Amino acid sequence: MTRRIVSILIIIIAALFVLNNDALFAQKNDENYKNLLEKAEKSVNAGEKEKSFYYITRYIGLVMSDQSTKMKVEDITKIVDKIGLKSTAFISGKYSPEFLEWYFMATYYMWASPEEYTNEAELATVLAPSLDNKYYIGIVAHPVMEAWAVIGTPDGKIKNSYMHLIDYKKPPKIVVGNLKKTNQEILEYELNPENKNNYYQYFWRPILKDLNNDGNTEIILRYNIARADGFYQKCDIYTISGKKLNF
Repeated sequence: MTRRIVSILIIIIAALFVLNNDALFAQKNDENYKNLLEKAEKSVNAGEKEKSFYYITRYIGLVMSDQSTKMKVEDITKIVDKIGLKSTAFISGKYSPEFLEWYFMATYYMWASPEEYTNEAELATVLAPSLDNKYYIGIVAHPVMEAWAVIGTPDGKIKNSYMHLIDYKKPPKIVVGNLKKTNQEILEYELNPENKNNYYQYFWRPILKDLNNDGNTEIILRYNIARADGFYQKCDIYTISGKKLNF
């Protein structure tokens, strides 16, 4: 996977310089969406759950992000229902409606990456790309779908919805490259290897900064980890030192 992801990161450097964040996640191509829809249905019918998750999360994320498309999220609803996911986690309905909307919706938009950010053969996507004047960085991740229940709502009703999460069984990796070097070694670091039980809910775009003025760039990475009864947030700091990425 590394070589393919490296080429993906190199390809998108120019785009990161000239496009704003909204444009990065816009892929106005209805034929591509139809293709994802067909692949999602084929994967679900074949019982290939990992492929199903990949195509469904990409389709929903891209269609929701593309205001000009004629395709609809509802077009894939029946395909998703065939998987038969049952709620295995919950979150309190006492959170504000705005937060709950973000908590679920952010996991849809997160996978709305252009095709150049993906590796279909390995069902992987580069999330939250970022760069400064020296380094570029991305999070290589695999999607998984999970059904959640919102409990304790003001009206007393339990509401169910799907989350498009990041698989911990295929641990996400931080990959870093140097903009000023060619034929370089790409740095890799497995994120949070002690996490053996919980999916990741969301990654914020990493911040690259020399925090202590020692000449080495630090990566500040904030993310949420989903649990059976909610979530918790972490903020990790990595140091780029020569050919090493230190936690």
